[in-house]
Amino acid sequence: MVQLYVSAPINANLPKPEKELKAFAKTKELQAGEDETITMTIAAADLASFDESESAWVTDKGDYKFLVASSSKNIKASLNVTIAQPSKIKVNDVLKMKDSLNLLKK
Repeated sequence: MVQLYVSAPINANLPKPEKELKAFAKTKELQAGEDETITMTIAAADLASFDESESAWVTDKGDYKFLVASSSKNIKASLNVTIAQPSKIKVNDVLKMKDSLNLLKK
């Protein structure tokens, strides 16, 4: 099993865990010294966090670290990727009440 974790830049407004599992793939049973090429794809939207106050998916600018691992504690390789521009994708705030409720009381 190959796992891909991402460590995001620190954001006090939208805290994230130290690393998040973003993709994984299972290999065939490998013999000693044998290898296999695995491809995993991460979309830019996979790096976003939901900001309730903005009702938007937000991707912070900064340095992201992609960690290839056999487990969360056994990192085999890493790659740094810099996001130069933050992005924000607004969504409809379907849970926000448009009108106040008048509740019946006894």
